[in-house]
Amino acid sequence: MSGKLMKLLLLGSLVVLVLGVLPPVLAQDDMMGDIVVEDPGLYPEGVEYDADGGRFLITSLARGTVTEVFDDGTFNEFIADDDIISAIGIQIDAEGGRILVAGPDPGAGAATSEATMDVSAMLGIYDLESGERLHLVDCGALLPEGAPHFANDIAVDGDGNAYLTDSYSPVIYKVDTDGNAEIFLQDDTFTGEGFSLNGIDYHPDGYLLAVTLNTGNVYKIPLDSPQDFTQVEMEAPLLGADGINLTADGDLIVNVGTFAGEDPPMIVRLSSDDDWASASVTGSVETEFNVTTTALRDGEVYALFGHLELLFGGDPSRETFEITHIAFDDM
Repeated sequence: MSGKLMKLLLLGSLVVLVLGVLPPVLAQDDMMGDIVVEDPGLYPEGVEYDADGGRFLITSLARGTVTEVFDDGTFNEFIADDDIISAIGIQIDAEGGRILVAGPDPGAGAATSEATMDVSAMLGIYDLESGERLHLVDCGALLPEGAPHFANDIAVDGDGNAYLTDSYSPVIYKVDTDGNAEIFLQDDTFTGEGFSLNGIDYHPDGYLLAVTLNTGNVYKIPLDSPQDFTQVEMEAPLLGADGINLTADGDLIVNVGTFAGEDPPMIVRLSSDDDWASASVTGSVETEFNVTTTALRDGEVYALFGHLELLFGGDPSRETFEITHIAFDDM
């Protein structure tokens, strides 16, 4: 296991500080297993819903693949790219007919190696209909050799530009529709122990929202002046913040994982009435397992239970994984 991922596991103890200030939560016992994927050793991390295709697309941290999953639990391997060691974040660009996949090497994939572990920051771009590779972009090459990398999550703006977070270096990369990459934002604010920059999404008013796992902060980043980013004011940070999703109503769904044994992880809904200068928790749900990412389907939230705590805990034998509808307890 990567030494930095060991540090990530310790963040679970910090999440207790957050849970004490969040509103009451809804137990999740009656929500498990809406769709069960029986594929031993898959260990999915990212999920998106393809409305036109009527399918979920999930990434595999263990295999570096993308699998299409249907409502009855049937599935097919859709993308297998030898240059993606572990597939993490996934973003569908429906207008552009593309799938974008973040490809780091956290040391738990079947193809991991000393040469790539903690230094891989690939962005794979594929045709949404065929799965054919369109571009493979080595974003890590934009930083000096030897810099640590973990390509994590992706957002796509209204012009088709992609934005990729790096959890080990304080950078967000920008990749245009032709596969050309540049550093969009680099700032020491996004440094610290373990994972920093994590989930990211695009707001149609012309900015990005991004979270940091180790500090639990949310940031608003203007597309036209990223250096003028601001921290969203909240009552308390969401330590352990992972994947995020901006809903059509303008709320932000945030997965708060513990990666620890005792305290339950959560999914929270943040709302803002001042264009994300500040935000507050308006809904939450307690989950039995960690949720790295969620997908939006017809305005509803679906959570992916990838059971990655087992994989990183040395037990790669899990056979089933769930995509589950989430109903929030409004506050």
